[in-house]
Amino acid sequence: MNLKKFNNLKVKLLLKLIVLIFPFLLIFYIGYLWAKEPLYTQYRPSFRSEMRKDCSKSLAALLTEEQSKTVKDLQKTFYIEAAPIRRDLISSNIDFRQYVLNTKIDPNVLLDRQKKILELQSKLEHLSLFYQLKARSIFTNEQLDQLPWDCMLGMGTEFGINVGIGRGSRRGYRR
Repeated sequence: MNLKKFNNLKVKLLLKLIVLIFPFLLIFYIGYLWAKEPLYTQYRPSFRSEMRKDCSKSLAALLTEEQSKTVKDLQKTFYIEAAPIRRDLISSNIDFRQYVLNTKIDPNVLLDRQKKILELQSKLEHLSLFYQLKARSIFTNEQLDQLPWDCMLGMGTEFGINVGIGRGSRRGYRR
């Protein structure tokens, strides 16, 4: 009888411990899972530049030496022509932000600045498309079929690793 009572107390104590410890373990495990990065994001490139590396690797395998030289020359001329537009665009955006913060500025001035920014963006996008079409004209149909759909041939409108102007919602430079 005494042994049975002792076993009952032991079981009750064990159940109480399990009931008290299990929620803490569960909370720690859920916190660990939450803090851990999801699996699908571990296998995709995190920056646009990593995606462009893949594009340049596929370009190098697709093109002949003459074609790759022509594409590099087009890229250089694109960068030379796009640099002043990009500089103007960056300075106009900085000015626009300063004007927006100033409450004494006339709204018409803000609208004019916004028009100027949109004109520069469209000029840069037009230049980018012009040089991309020029570069694509040297490819064969088979090469164009193998080219990734988002490959800008090194002549995109983005700045560094950013997504770029005109891609997605326009809330400034996307990162």
